[in-house]
Amino acid sequence: MKRNVRKIILIAAVVVTALVCFAFSVCALDTTGQCGDNVYWSYNKSTGSLVISGQGDMYDYTGTNTPFDVEGIKSVVVYDGVKSIGDYAFYKCADLTSATVSDSVESIGYAAFYNCSELTGVTIEDGVKEIGDYAFGKCSALEQVVIPDSVTDIGYAVFGDCDAMSSVSFGDGLKNIGEYAFQRCSNITELIIPDSVETIGKDAFRECSAVKKISIGKGVTSIGSYAFFLCKSLESIEVSKSNNYYVNDQYGVLFDKNKTTLIYFPPKSDVTSYKIPLTVQTIEDYSFQTCDKLVTITIPEGVKKIGIAFLNGCDNVTDITIPASVTNIGYGAFVSSYKITKITVDSNNKYYCNDENGVLFDKNKTALIKCPEGITLKSYVIPDGVTTIRDAAFSDCKTIESIKIPDSISKIGNLAFSRCKKLKNVEYSGTQEQWKKITIGDDNEYLTNATLHCKDDVPSVVVKPAAPASLTATQTTKIVRLAWSEVSDATTYMVLQYVNNEWKSISVVSGTSYLVTGLASGTSYYFAVRSGKAD
Repeated sequence: MKRNVRKIILIAAVVVTALVCFAFSVCALDTTGQCGDNVYWSYNKSTGSLVISGQGDMYDYTGTNTPFDVEGIKSVVVYDGVKSIGDYAFYKCADLTSATVSDSVESIGYAAFYNCSELTGVTIEDGVKEIGDYAFGKCSALEQVVIPDSVTDIGYAVFGDCDAMSSVSFGDGLKNIGEYAFQRCSNITELIIPDSVETIGKDAFRECSAVKKISIGKGVTSIGSYAFFLCKSLESIEVSKSNNYYVNDQYGVLFDKNKTTLIYFPPKSDVTSYKIPLTVQTIEDYSFQTCDKLVTITIPEGVKKIGIAFLNGCDNVTDITIPASVTNIGYGAFVSSYKITKITVDSNNKYYCNDENGVLFDKNKTALIKCPEGITLKSYVIPDGVTTIRDAAFSDCKTIESIKIPDSISKIGNLAFSRCKKLKNVEYSGTQEQWKKITIGDDNEYLTNATLHCKDDVPSVVVKPAAPASLTATQTTKIVRLAWSEVSDATTYMVLQYVNNEWKSISVVSGTSYLVTGLASGTSYYFAVRSGKAD
């Protein structure tokens, strides 16, 4: 019995000692807490260091309910054993400057470090497989990032708006670069897409305005639309010769493998004259955007589709010819091409045509598509039969002061007359009531603020100081015929009657006589005539 008692006492002493040690370690820390079933956080206020430790997954959060106060956190270290970083885990940690993610972590959650605006460096150890949407979005001080070989997927807008980022290194295990993944990372100068990458998402590198060279590996099978949109400094694109889906030409222009689709022409290419290859059938949207060194571009017979805004911002292209094969021209294809003076359509084209001024129409001239922005006309007459003025049709036509619109028009598109700063007069062949029924789109203030002239307008009269000479009045029963001599330069005559102690206009005529009817016998009437000239 005595031996058993001793054992019990010994065990109790060990337990007490362990409890004392645990209590001491907690007291040494400012704050601690739980952020996963078996994951814990500890924050040292004096150093601003936040440590995540334990085993398994962190909890997901919503951006406002993290268990630790984000204010004052300067560094984050995620220790071995933690398997995932939860959604919004460190969202808007405004003082955070560094983060280290251990190799046990397999995924970084949605917006985990979003808008950590002072974060300058992040170390992601090999082990992470997936980086979630917006994970490092708007980390505007983040200067560079190395994606380890373990990462296979970069999600939507993961590094979007990281303006300070000057370099990104992709690991050899990466397969998918998500949509908008690096949008507006405006200091990256070169992109090397490794052979492992299969898909580049829509707008993935949109507005990476400092990128000069892009190298695309052999494994890429899909490049999303606008992937390199507004990469204004881009000089060339080089595709691996082993790639089975894409190719570049000697000028660094990107095509599909068979060169049936022209995808992107580098905006800062030194090429001033470019002939699109004869194999091309489709010119993609924004494909020549901001190519300000380009002066001439030749579209060959065989091209069927011209994409949206394909010449947008090509400031030095002066004219364009559309071949007979073209069946579709995208919205705003020639918008912001300020020097184009004429758009010429092959007479055999079955879908489009141009008039003598180089204005683009559909074949039946029911839709006016685009007036070239380099046109020097001061006035333009829209042909009868046109029912629609398309979006941006006259945008940036800066010389036009007067426009005649037929009563066949039923719709005027958005931006149709945007930036037409000299437009002052609109002559409409219909009535004011008909004009009110026209659907006029947004951003057409220069049109709606111009002086409108309709066919039922009451002419304004400039009154001459002297009345016409030889005014006579010939009376019959209840009728007086007024007659006067013609006045040189007068186009109208205002007939006035003296009523209630004032002269009132009773008619405006163009001839030199007027019949006044409905007069009462035995009553005196007083009339006057003034010459004038209609506007």
